[in-house]
Amino acid sequence: MTDFVIVSNPRAGSFSEEVENKLLQDLREISPRAIRTEFPGHATKIARELPDGAWILVLGGDGTINEVVNGIVGTRKVLVPYAGGTGSDLVRTTGHLDSGTIISGFKSGKQAKIDCGKITFKTGERYFVNSLEIGFGANVMRRVNAKHKRGKRAFTSSVLREVPSLKAYDLAISSEEFSNKVSAIEVIVANGRFFGGGMLASPGSKLDDGKLDVHLIHKIGRGRLILNFKKVVNGSYVNMEFVSNFSTTKVAIEGDVASVEADGESLGETPISVEVVPGSVRVLKGTVS
Repeated sequence: MTDFVIVSNPRAGSFSEEVENKLLQDLREISPRAIRTEFPGHATKIARELPDGAWILVLGGDGTINEVVNGIVGTRKVLVPYAGGTGSDLVRTTGHLDSGTIISGFKSGKQAKIDCGKITFKTGERYFVNSLEIGFGANVMRRVNAKHKRGKRAFTSSVLREVPSLKAYDLAISSEEFSNKVSAIEVIVANGRFFGGGMLASPGSKLDDGKLDVHLIHKIGRGRLILNFKKVVNGSYVNMEFVSNFSTTKVAIEGDVASVEADGESLGETPISVEVVPGSVRVLKGTVS
């Protein structure tokens, strides 16, 4: 019988035993079992050790989903994204799931394939399924991740604390679609549409189009950033004159050393290259929007 496993992260922002127990009860028809993560990277280890074809519901935030994705890319294991963390930004794109949809999907075995991105650092590789940031946003997430309590309030306060340190990075961007040197406060490489707990980072992104969408926010001052922050939240920032946008299958970013985060986790620094890995992650069918 195919395994259905709930990977729970007890350190995720909105995790509770009550939610976990309710899920186990609601899904009892398909005999789920729950495994709790105990340390960073544990979800990847759990996912890798599960048999091929297993279904994995992630009860955690985007960081836990990221860990699971890094354990299942290119396999027949199926990701079931579930809103169980602080941001749950991938779920905002894939759609929220109820127990009936999960049970019927599992029984029928219907799935869809979505893309992911592969980041190559000097020191190794890492996959992401939702979004990647370089510069200002990565610095903000480093502050968020250092907080004991996370959530919208933690994200907002981290943005405000990072604004005084705002700086532009001189970067060389190389792809078939865009090749230039830029001075930018932030680079966003998006597969999904949302980041930062519901901010519309990339309005036109699709998880299954074989492309990554790149948004370059060129050098602007602190005041202008604050004045236009609402446009970053609602996604209209992509139409501003200080933003360049393009879609690609592969892009290299080098120049000044800048922080990198993906799916809400601080991962390293530039230089990096990023490429799409089409159809490499299986998800519960009906969740792609």
